[in-house]
Parts: sequence; C-alpha cells; structure tokens
Amino acid sequence: MKYLSIILSGLFLFGCRGKLPKTNYVYYNNPDDAKRIVAKNVKLPSEILELNFIEYNITLNNTRVPGPCDYKSYLRIKVPIDDVEKWISSLSPPYSNSTTYAVPLTKQEWWIPESDFKSKTLYETAKYFNCFNGWLCVDKINGYIYAYTFTR
Repeated sequence: MKYLSIILSGLFLFGCRGKLPKTNYVYYNNPDDAKRIVAKNVKLPSEILELNFIEYNITLNNTRVPGPCDYKSYLRIKVPIDDVEKWISSLSPPYSNSTTYAVPLTKQEWWIPESDFKSKTLYETAKYFNCFNGWLCVDKINGYIYAYTFTR
C-alpha cells in the first residue's frame, strides 16, 4: 500500500506539472532588414552599416491554437560614429521596469557584455520600436547601438 501511494502521488504530480513555454525565434543580419524592425513611422537618423537582431517569440500555451505570446528582442546596429548622437539626442531615460541587463536565450557573440552594459547610459525604446519595455544604450567609440525590448 505504501508503494502504491508513492507511485500514485508521483503520477499525479507529473500529470499536473505545467508545460514549458515553446520558443521560436527570427534572426536578421542584413542592414536592409532594419525596416522590418524599427518603427515604421520613424525616419532613421542615419545609415545603418551593420545589423544583428534576434527576437524570441515565447508561446505561453504550447498548443496549436493561437494564444498569448511574449517577445524578447535583442538588436545591435552599427552606425557612422559621427551619427551616434543623432540616434539618442531626443530620447528619454527608460521606464523604471526597463533598466536590468538582459542576455539573449541563445549565445550571440555580438551582444553587449554585462561589464560594458553597466557603464552605459540607458535610453527609452518607444521612439524606434513602439515598445515601452526595454532599453537602448550606445557604444559611442565604436558606433554600436544596442536595444533590448520585451513584452510583459
């Protein structure tokens, strides 16, 4: 009887565990793809020389029926060094829930290291990405602009 109750308890707990979210992603690395990523109603302040972008779509219900999703996006663009200020001159600080370092779910060699992130000034993302959650920071020496956006 003791073993039967242990087995039944284990089966009950196994059957009740929640499903893990399913993750899909899209990746762009061509500067021409910036039009797909940056807000459609914003004129880009300058030319984009390089682009790295990955966005994770995390489906919360794991079924074939469409349901709620969360998104996490990571972007790095390279612009002419003299144009970096054009990108950030009209930006405000990020919203209070958007100042934490974030790293892509899969290792991306191009993503900003946390040690570099800690020394950067953060800006809001709403202007370029129509998303209030996230941050934008710049490497003024090398002309890189990093952005992290997310839902929920």
